[in-house]
Amino acid sequence: MGETKNLIVAIFLSVAVIFTWEIYNAKNAPVKHQEEESNNFEPNQGQEQSWKRNEKAQPVQPTKSIAKDITFENDKISGVINLKALRITELVLKNYDAEKGSEDKVRFLQSKDSKTPYFAESGWQINNIDNSGNKAIWEHISGNKLTSSQDLKLRWVANNGSIEIIRTVSLDDNYMFEINDTVTNHASFDITLNQYALLNSSKDTIEKQFYILHEGPFGMFNDTLYEIKYDKLVKTGKVNHASQNGWAGISDKYWFTAFIPDTKQNFNYRFTSYNKDDLTKFQTDLQSDDIIIPAGLSYSSKNLLFAGAKEIKLIDQYEESHNIHLFDRSIDFGILYFLTKPIYLLLKVFYTFFNNFGVAIIALTIFIRFLMYPLASKSFREISKIKAIQPELMKVREVYGDDKMRIQREVMSLYKAHKIKPMMGCLPVLVQVFIFFSLYKVLFVTIDMRHAPFFGWITDLTQPDPTSLINLFGLLPFDLGIPFGVWPCLLCITMILQQKLNPAPADPMQAKMMKFLPYLFVVLFAGFPAGLVIYWTFNNSFSIVQQYLIMKKTEKAIQKTR
Repeated sequence: MGETKNLIVAIFLSVAVIFTWEIYNAKNAPVKHQEEESNNFEPNQGQEQSWKRNEKAQPVQPTKSIAKDITFENDKISGVINLKALRITELVLKNYDAEKGSEDKVRFLQSKDSKTPYFAESGWQINNIDNSGNKAIWEHISGNKLTSSQDLKLRWVANNGSIEIIRTVSLDDNYMFEINDTVTNHASFDITLNQYALLNSSKDTIEKQFYILHEGPFGMFNDTLYEIKYDKLVKTGKVNHASQNGWAGISDKYWFTAFIPDTKQNFNYRFTSYNKDDLTKFQTDLQSDDIIIPAGLSYSSKNLLFAGAKEIKLIDQYEESHNIHLFDRSIDFGILYFLTKPIYLLLKVFYTFFNNFGVAIIALTIFIRFLMYPLASKSFREISKIKAIQPELMKVREVYGDDKMRIQREVMSLYKAHKIKPMMGCLPVLVQVFIFFSLYKVLFVTIDMRHAPFFGWITDLTQPDPTSLINLFGLLPFDLGIPFGVWPCLLCITMILQQKLNPAPADPMQAKMMKFLPYLFVVLFAGFPAGLVIYWTFNNSFSIVQQYLIMKKTEKAIQKTR
């Protein structure tokens, strides 16, 4: 069996496995749609309220403030927090261009004057307190601007003066906000309240959902990662979870938001989708179980909010420093995580030497070929042996005609007589297929590859080769938008050369199909990221050289034994 045939079989099997996995993990639930925004909460009724008189407790004066804006900024982000509901109404990623070559930066969170609002807020909900929850307006105590060196201190008091909350908001050098609350009960009886947080993202259209990439609400509940894509949540309407030591957010391709609540409390998480103002809204919210604060006592909580880019090294650091379980899975490395992440880390190592991800991909190809050399050598030797006995195989097929069972027995006898292990020819190809899908994942999901150039006309390795064979790669003055680029054509040439080194299939029809295959791959790979086509082209080129040398050596050894 030729290497190209093995490749096709392996690719189709791998795709089948991945699709089967996707279907197995799909979550189907009854369709429910919510018609209004879900940022108002009713306290849970999980515990009975316990009222205890305490004559010494004294109410405090309620806050009188206006819903003004407070700015925040560090080296990576800038934005605005509104004092009503402590809502982050704007967050700009200062280090990422909105489009390649654009001076505009990515506006990640935005709600004021935005056609598609996206905001985050957190607070406390108290029964029968009108100015709690998303109606709360916080009093600004100190910190004119939130920075990595200056905290923001705020205060809120219930209308009846029974509850006072002092909030300190901190921002690190990257994308993590820390929210520390001290809640004091000034009443003469116990008070029950609930902590909540929400992320709300609006979309006018839901773009095509890629099966290899998760985009939509996600979170970690009871040590298990849960994901639901935007289009599936539209059908489902609502999904509920409960967990202690969990987290939840909304993930897009290169950015995400996530609330990591206080680990002392059990939280109820909810993913919802509903329609409002001609927009499809997606909300991730969380609410604690009832928290009962005795009269005259205080309760403290610490919550985290991540809002930023999927920088892998940074995410790993957050997972370790803040003990956020499975936080690294916010980058969707998929079911081949054990292979995909090491490939990414290897690419980063090569990138530090060459400062070009395209060259790093070529270096990765050489490195992988070097690691696989012993296995590939055995494979090519088996292919050489099969090619050497081709006349005998053809004779068997001529003698036994349509008796396929007899042909199979005779072929296996020939393999045994010549000590040929045909399955050895498949192993390197299967390994390459897994590496292929892992590299595809790295190119598709990692932010390091975003807008990464190679040389010449390849200005973005994550996009297809922009040239086209139809207009002779730009020589003719028209563009039909049909992408048969230079690199897919080079890949086709390497596949043709590789086929010439492999034994031809005995079946004439199968032989014709295999000869047509390289041209089919031009069409298939035309829409693939250029970085992936570059990898496969160089992989084929090194394989051709290695296979040619090993086959010549093996043929000489076979001739000496005759």
